[in-house]
Amino acid sequence: MKNIVYILIALVLMSCFGSAQDIHFSQFYNSMLFQNPALTGPSECMYRGSMQYRNQWQSISKPYISQFGAFDMQYAPKKMLFDWFGFGGFVYNDKAGSGNLQNTRAMLLGSYNKSFDTRSTFSVSLGFALGLNNKRIDRDVLTFDSQWNGRSFDPALAQNENFNRTSYTYLDMNAGILANYSFSRYYVLQAGASLSHINQPKENFFALTKFGTENRLGTKILFHVDYMARFNSVFHIRPAAIMSFQKGTCELIYGSTQYVTLDHARVGVGLWHRHLRDIIPTFGIELYKFAAMVSYDINISSLKSATDGNGGFEISLTRHFNCSRKVRNRNGFENCPSWQMVE
Repeated sequence: MKNIVYILIALVLMSCFGSAQDIHFSQFYNSMLFQNPALTGPSECMYRGSMQYRNQWQSISKPYISQFGAFDMQYAPKKMLFDWFGFGGFVYNDKAGSGNLQNTRAMLLGSYNKSFDTRSTFSVSLGFALGLNNKRIDRDVLTFDSQWNGRSFDPALAQNENFNRTSYTYLDMNAGILANYSFSRYYVLQAGASLSHINQPKENFFALTKFGTENRLGTKILFHVDYMARFNSVFHIRPAAIMSFQKGTCELIYGSTQYVTLDHARVGVGLWHRHLRDIIPTFGIELYKFAAMVSYDINISSLKSATDGNGGFEISLTRHFNCSRKVRNRNGFENCPSWQMVE
């Protein structure tokens, strides 16, 4: 049995050679509303706001820039003694390449969190997201082979490209599930899965592809797991992993962050690995209801010669609100801490 498990793990790791189609964040644990709608609704306080910025491959002429903002809240009707709802939304924008390809998405999210005992030792959350996605490109800054005049590219010459449109918008749908088990208040295991682009919307600036077929955005299947272990009031660790599959591509990130609590501040240092592609050191600080984290991707893939080893710089900011009252969380019903995760 153990050998079968090792073989399955090896096969999964070997399959993760391609790059993901969707935009990605190295700090996936700080943008989980983007990954899984079942995580909608903060379990530390009543309200939560977050922002994330990523600048990838700064060494090339046109780096990839991704921006993400989210807000969510918890709603717990009095009639529901141990269960609660989560509501929220997010907006992100991604800009890439010399053609200024932009991808903007806005989604509304909802979740239902069900506890199976009075202490919420085991709980399950279901989430759904619905929104609009817009893609646009600036064809005027692009050059094509028909514009080569024998010596250089001449933008005054005709492009001879049959663009059907340079901007389009489509409906997008995501869904997810999350299971949470608390061995105690200090040891918590969480695992989830989600489906993105369930409706597989059409994506094409042309009426048809060059093969005469429609191009559709593939459904992304995502799995994630994390474990929180508090050894004492000062030190705790949080290892995690996330894996996604989309149209024959695969992305796997795994690692851990170690936290040290000093009075009213917490410092976190982590090391993560995007399988076969990046080494990702992280540093973060949490103070009262505010948390900030920075990370940097060190490229170790075959692209490292083209990028000079440069990967992506990323920063995330998180703020919790209304933490002075009791909230229902995935680890029990108790007073919210004065700031994120610190009691």
